[in-house]
Amino acid sequence: MGRRLGQHFLHDPASLDRIVAALDPSPDDVVLEIGTGKGTLTKRLAPRVSRVVTIEKDRALAAGLRAGMGADALPANVNLVEGDALALEWYSLVAGAREPESYQRRFEFKVAGNIPYAITAPLIEKALQPPFPQVAVYLIQREVAERLVAEPGVKAYGALTIGVRAVAHVERLFSVRPGSFSPPPAVDSAVVRLTPLV
Repeated sequence: MGRRLGQHFLHDPASLDRIVAALDPSPDDVVLEIGTGKGTLTKRLAPRVSRVVTIEKDRALAAGLRAGMGADALPANVNLVEGDALALEWYSLVAGAREPESYQRRFEFKVAGNIPYAITAPLIEKALQPPFPQVAVYLIQREVAERLVAEPGVKAYGALTIGVRAVAHVERLFSVRPGSFSPPPAVDSAVVRLTPLV
């Protein structure tokens, strides 16, 4: 099922912990996670924040997570939403997160996810539409990460670079090797942090 939906499940503890750290979590935070997968990132986020709203499109994975018992159960402060992250209205899912004074300002929530490579650009775009989250930390294909941080005159520099950096500060944080995933992807990955410029 995971391969059909383009999912590669991150299982490396060090990489998972670095993604959590990149969000700079605090006990009052609300985090929207894109792609619950097997819950590895979810379970690391939950003890560090007030609430996690996590979206999973794969019905079998969602059912397995709901049925989990003991150590396999999702923490009580996790709300699992079954659906397509591109089709859902993110801001309604984090209802209760503090709203900004202006529609153009940031909402008081953060976004994280190990996102399918095939829909990386649309998910980046969705995270950078107002009202904006405080920050988005995505695990994406390394080639796309390089495009996001490319400078003018470099081959990787293009429309994606310009569009994203017009509305967000972009940081390429670290690389993740294929062996850190199950099944391993055919390419290297990287973690990026996007901070809206509002």
